[in-house]
Amino acid sequence: MISAIKSCPAELLQKLVSMGVVAGSEVTVTHRGFFGSPINIHLLGSVLSLRSAEAAHIQVQPL
Repeated sequence: MISAIKSCPAELLQKLVSMGVVAGSEVTVTHRGFFGSPINIHLLGSVLSLRSAEAAHIQVQPL
């Protein structure tokens, strides 16, 4: 579950929120690239692909 989005540039925050990355959403990591990027996550019935630098701003806690 997403617990918070750590400090990030306003443009990135707007992008994440528009994709549904908000506190309280359940998220599952489905794939990680060889060097850690991209990271695919399953969120709200969709699969999102994020750069590792973008994903680093998402704070999660286990259910």
